[in-house]
Amino acid sequence: MSILRRAVFFVGFCLFVLWFWPNIQMLTGDQDGTIRLVLVGLFALAILLRLKPRKSPMLGGTIGIVVAGVLGAGLSVTGLVFQIHQFEWLGIILVLYACLRWSLPDRWSADIVRSLFVLYWIHPLPGRLFGWFELLMQQLSVRGSEWALQILNVRVWAEGIYLRTGHHIFGVPEACSGMRTAVTMLICVLGVGILLRLRWWETLVFMVLGSAQVLILNIARITFMVLWADRMPG
Repeated sequence: MSILRRAVFFVGFCLFVLWFWPNIQMLTGDQDGTIRLVLVGLFALAILLRLKPRKSPMLGGTIGIVVAGVLGAGLSVTGLVFQIHQFEWLGIILVLYACLRWSLPDRWSADIVRSLFVLYWIHPLPGRLFGWFELLMQQLSVRGSEWALQILNVRVWAEGIYLRTGHHIFGVPEACSGMRTAVTMLICVLGVGILLRLRWWETLVFMVLGSAQVLILNIARITFMVLWADRMPG
């Protein structure tokens, strides 16, 4: 690596750290954020540093690198001025891509894209983007728990996000939708799929199976919660 390429690599790394350090509390505001940060960081680093095939595809030439760098800088400035955090983050990712793509060998290009794609998911997306999925998981959890409890000969019926028995009314809040667990699972499946070079449809299949597993475990958790509470005195 030449001195110029080393300098570009160092500048990209420093810019990323300068953005990341002041915003770390926003990224790790809760336990889920910390778990997401650790998982995504490890997967992104593993994908970037894994052994590269001799005939790796080269993505993006000099013009593409320059366009990514300029667009990233523009998005970052726009995000800072108008307080749009997603623009800031996407801009930093594009600038980092331009620096890595310029400084590292061409055969690294595909893994740079894959690594930064995984890294992007460190930043939480607006809740409204996943609101429909969270509501669906919540409703399916309630209906599934109603079915399981009736099989266990427990008188219960579901009304929206509530489960009613002869003694109690159980509200199933958003925290019990399984959404947080599902997001963690999806990140793990995405990271493992890219790291093991699975085909896109294979990764998609595992994502669907993982979501089904999360739903089943969530139904079991709610079912046991209702069974325990309904048999407690008072």
